[in-house]
Parts: sequence; C-alpha cells; structure tokens
Amino acid sequence: MPPKFAGEVNRLAYDIAINHNEGSYKKLFELLFHSLFRFSYCILKSREQAEEVASDVILKLWQRRVELRGVENVQVYALVIACNHSLNILKKNTPAKIVSPEDIDVGVNLRTLNPEQVLINTQDRKKLEGYNLKGLMLCAIKNKQHA
Repeated sequence: MPPKFAGEVNRLAYDIAINHNEGSYKKLFELLFHSLFRFSYCILKSREQAEEVASDVILKLWQRRVELRGVENVQVYALVIACNHSLNILKKNTPAKIVSPEDIDVGVNLRTLNPEQVLINTQDRKKLEGYNLKGLMLCAIKNKQHA
C-alpha cells in the first residue's frame, strides 16, 4: 500500500469521523472496496459473498465512524474486519461433522506383565548386568597383562 494511498484513506476516515461527511464516505468506498473484495474472495472463493463482505465492512466503517478517530491505519482496520467477517461466514457455512463414539479409533496398547514375567525380566536384567561386569573385569585384567 503506497504511503499516499494510506494517507488518503486515513484523511477520508478522519473527515468521516469528525464531520460525518458522506462525500468522503463515498470516496472511501471507492478506494477500499476493490481491495476488500479481493481479500475476502481469497478466503471465501465466492464473488457474491466477497462483495457482500466488502460492502458490509465499509458500512461498518460508517456505523463506527466515531471510533475511526483512534484508528492509526484504517485500511488495516478494514481488512481485519473483512477477515473476521469472512471467517465467520466460512464457519457458519461449513457443516459440522458429527462423529459417533463407534467411529473413533482409540488404539490403546497396554503392555501389562504378569508377576512371573516381571520376575523373569528382573532376573534376566541382573544376569546381563553381571555379565557386563564380568566382561569389564576380564577386559581390565587382559589390558593389565598386555601392558
């Protein structure tokens, strides 16, 4: 957005906010409508809905014209309104997917060991640890003999 364009949009918005100037509102409509339409169309993929959103946003700017005095960048403000409005339309038009409990795949893998398996695993672990210690000691003895 060129600075001159942003300045013009903000100047018109300020005139609308302070003087309630309908002529400035029409110029603001002409400046913002196309970019709001393109932005909304990217989200909605519908010309009719995008036109409706762009028109609604500019109408909201008029309805909230007193608040525009505190807005630093009116075009960004308008695009945020367009984005939120477009997303609300998508949410409203997207059918909710109903899932029954039977359709949910819950893969629960519980590895439970019985007491006998726990004992065997513990004994095997101790044997392995013992072998490792014996092997380390044998390696140490061999290394001392060769040194």
